[in-house]
Amino acid sequence: MSAGRRSLLKVLAAAAPLGWTLQARAADAPTHMVDEPITDLPHRLLPLVGGGALDAAFLDGVAQAAQASGGLRERTARLPALDAVTLAHLASRLDGNTPRLVVALLDDAGAALALELLRARGARLLAFESQRLAPTLAGAAHARALGLALASGAPLPTSPATAAGAPCIALACLI
Repeated sequence: MSAGRRSLLKVLAAAAPLGWTLQARAADAPTHMVDEPITDLPHRLLPLVGGGALDAAFLDGVAQAAQASGGLRERTARLPALDAVTLAHLASRLDGNTPRLVVALLDDAGAALALELLRARGARLLAFESQRLAPTLAGAAHARALGLALASGAPLPTSPATAAGAPCIALACLI
């Protein structure tokens, strides 16, 4: 994570009321999907990525799940920068009363901020798991499998315990 992103996250965490931090809320999140598949997923699907090397593979998995279920895949939301304009744009896309499933592959700062935005709009967290993905064919295959599993409500694929690569967070929320 870059120094700018880390500084922004520290400022937001310090400004949280009553010492309630973004990191503590993310740490309380479940680390895997429930064992049984989720069958009541909404028809709309919003993918969210942070501009990483494996975004295309993740989005391919999401597209496969949307096509298999006949769901409507919304235009991908991207969080390449954690600035006010980007976050306001994401917040405006989350407004409304249309149920949707939000699936994301983000770095830790982006995941913490996206999770706070989603929870502020009443989202229910379904999955939140730390991953390490290398920009290799194996990493792309795992990112694709993550996108497919998150978007279809299936259990997440297991990642190798010795996985090397960039840390990221895979998450799914119902909103």
